[in-house]
Amino acid sequence: MRDFLAKLAAWGGPEGDKLLHFLAGMLAGVVGFLLTGEARAAALAAFIAGAIKELYDSANPKTHTADVWDLLATFAGGVLVWAIVR
Repeated sequence: MRDFLAKLAAWGGPEGDKLLHFLAGMLAGVVGFLLTGEARAAALAAFIAGAIKELYDSANPKTHTADVWDLLATFAGGVLVWAIVR
């Protein structure tokens, strides 16, 4: 699985991790929607997931880099789910 994710990130170019953040946001959005039945929960779940990940990254600067663009990419995945299910 790790190899697959590395290949997926490489496919996205130098900012390939944004693609992974977007996909993670979509996943969080689907889960949020399925748990609540509310379309807006998709965007909210993605934002919360992205914020938690970036807080983790900022708390572990030796191994991770916090990035607001990662948060926005994650949130965008949830917004896409919201737009589809609303």
